[in-house]
Amino acid sequence: MTLTLDQEQQMLHDAVTGTAAANPGDASWPALVELGLPGIAINEAVGGHGGAAFGIGVALDALGYALAPSPLIEHWVAARLLAQFPATQELAAQAIAGKIRPVPVIAPLGSHTNAISPSLVPGSAQASHLLIATRREGRCALYFVAADEPGICLNPRRLADGSVAVDVEIADTAAATWQPLCSGDFAQALIEWARDALVLGRGAEALGLCRLMLEDTLAYARTREQFGHPIASFQALRHRMVDMRIALDQAEALVEAGLHALDHADPKLRSRLASSAQSLIETAVETVGEGAVQIHGAIGITEELRLGSALKRAMVLTEASGSGQAYLRRYRELA
Repeated sequence: MTLTLDQEQQMLHDAVTGTAAANPGDASWPALVELGLPGIAINEAVGGHGGAAFGIGVALDALGYALAPSPLIEHWVAARLLAQFPATQELAAQAIAGKIRPVPVIAPLGSHTNAISPSLVPGSAQASHLLIATRREGRCALYFVAADEPGICLNPRRLADGSVAVDVEIADTAAATWQPLCSGDFAQALIEWARDALVLGRGAEALGLCRLMLEDTLAYARTREQFGHPIASFQALRHRMVDMRIALDQAEALVEAGLHALDHADPKLRSRLASSAQSLIETAVETVGEGAVQIHGAIGITEELRLGSALKRAMVLTEASGSGQAYLRRYRELA
């Protein structure tokens, strides 16, 4: 099973895959902006392309399959949130056009308001603006500030897949002067939507990576021979690859349902789908990733094969969504 695509969505998937292949490395982001990806499912009145949020999942799945890491989901979530407010719709248009690089910074919504220091914010290495969600005076609030605002310190850290995330430190005195875009129940609803969208978007990219790892493993098993036979003919390995396929299918089904829920579903249903999808995504990354490495043997984690890079990127994505610590430790032991 793969994401269920109609003809137009398949064309989008193919276009993203081709663009990523033709524009590797630093050239990929301008090419993706030119393709119009930041404007998917955003109101045409602010420069977006309309359509359903499922389209961003299609694009991210394609980026994963092409092994082309990108800050697309963070950028898209920030642009779509900015499009909600008349005062920031022009900024949303600039984000869609790639003229600014906003990144959502979702701080823990605890009872205290003064300490805002999220760690390892993905997609923030080149951020021009931060869309900060936190709690002030017992109420959720959403702020939009420049990344070079006095009192904000961005400390970059390189992750396992080679991408760069940022530890954000915000001085109490600086945060106290900001005016929120919104607060209260409306802000909380937007923050919860953003969290679900980030989980599902990163999950869609992880699915593309898992499919890449599985296909590479199947191809290797058909050509690698042991005792005069392809190892794909060994019953134990065939069962292992079926387990990998099942784990991927299960995660794909929930991610697809969650992506469709980003537009109009009941918030509680959407959040349940996102939470369940996150769990199955982690299971799929673990099952497919470990199976792929073990079937390949020692060469599975070498730089010569794309398998190692795909697994590292998938681990970073699951970690960014919140609960991949145990698997990261297991992989380090395996490696």
